[in-house]
Amino acid sequence: GGTVGALANWSSSLDVNLTGINGPVNFNTASNTITLSGALSGAGGLTVSGGGTVELSGANTYTGDTMITTGSTLRLDSAGTTTGTFRVADGAKLNLSFIGNYTVGTCYTNGVALPNGTYNSTSLPGVITGAGSLVVAGSIPSTPASLTFTVSAGHLNITWPAGYQGWILQEQTNSLNTGLGTNWVDVTGSESMTSTNIPIDPTSPSVFYRLRYPTP
Repeated sequence: GGTVGALANWSSSLDVNLTGINGPVNFNTASNTITLSGALSGAGGLTVSGGGTVELSGANTYTGDTMITTGSTLRLDSAGTTTGTFRVADGAKLNLSFIGNYTVGTCYTNGVALPNGTYNSTSLPGVITGAGSLVVAGSIPSTPASLTFTVSAGHLNITWPAGYQGWILQEQTNSLNTGLGTNWVDVTGSESMTSTNIPIDPTSPSVFYRLRYPTP
């Protein structure tokens, strides 16, 4: 808990454990930029205040709430997932400085919850900047779900339950004499979907698909 301040721009590569024991950590930027490239973990949350920017570029796994106060900016440099809640005050900014999606359980803008869906600088220009998208997935179940499929017009149509938006579809392609391996690859953008159509490639001898829980 407590406040971490800034008399000037500063950065740190240290890992940070946000325990949440004494509430969220308030990063008061005082109109400066605080850059954290270490991993933020723990059950606690963080607050961005002071009219400046907090930039996060590490592999963060913390699960507490993230609050961005009026006039302040939170910059995220990589895609990821959190089960926590984002709260963006009126006049605050969320800079998604990456290509891809950042998935959250819930997001409030000016105190109003956003419906589940995908948001970016085009659909939410007063709040989001940068090339990335924010996926509001609601309460994502952690137990596995089954994929269903049909074949139509040379495409494999794969669907999964609507409540599993936020899970990530993975695929792997192997030779016929290899079978199932460990070379899974995420299907880009699948965390914002519950169905997709994939062209069938006759030159691919065996292709497997599965869903994975959206761990960062």
